[in-house]
Amino acid sequence: MDREQEVPRDRAAVARAPHEPFQARRYEVCALPGGPGTEVPWTMAAWTRVRNGLDPLLRRCSGPAALRTRQLRPGPGSPNQRSISFGRIVWSGAGADKWTHEVDGRLAATGDAAEFVSCEAWAPSWTTASRTRRPPGLYLGIAGRDHPPFRFVCVLAVATGVAADGQAPDRAGTLAGAVGAVLRARCARPWGLPIGGGFHTRAINDLTTVGLPGTGPIGGGAVPSPALLDGDWDTF
Repeated sequence: MDREQEVPRDRAAVARAPHEPFQARRYEVCALPGGPGTEVPWTMAAWTRVRNGLDPLLRRCSGPAALRTRQLRPGPGSPNQRSISFGRIVWSGAGADKWTHEVDGRLAATGDAAEFVSCEAWAPSWTTASRTRRPPGLYLGIAGRDHPPFRFVCVLAVATGVAADGQAPDRAGTLAGAVGAVLRARCARPWGLPIGGGFHTRAINDLTTVGLPGTGPIGGGAVPSPALLDGDWDTF
């Protein structure tokens, strides 16, 4: 595939996808944290494995994926002042060239120093989801962590009806291998959790920042397990 080309759609799968309210759409969600000795998924080599592993699912989404990332320049100033702008990033080789690192802490494209904070991919993009009031068919979030036993946490969410039978856990297993996950946990849930009065909390796209890890015994001697994650998770 050309490095500028976005992933082609599986039109039959897209046509079968259900139309559900934003917060009610259900997902299979996988949490895949990596340990301190794991290659971080924002390096070019690791991200290429991630991208190739998820392409089969992206073909079944209703629109092309887009990615956004938060990264900081070193030096003085507030995080807003040090934030690096990458422009529009599509899910492609050329898109990956813009933001991935050759080694952790150094951008592949320019060689400039950069601190990775987080990235997320939506398919279709978050602007499309906002405009159509439909959540994505696939969501991927990655955030760096400095809390052992986790170095980073990766969240993959695949909407019901997007994946073929058995495809979501298969792709999640591929992703777990691509990022060297030290734990493979999954649950089924809607995009947002209802709290009454028509309001929702803990949306899936918030999990990497406020939902994982949870209130378990985080520390250097902690053994990775679902008990470290907030919510009800099973291993797979």
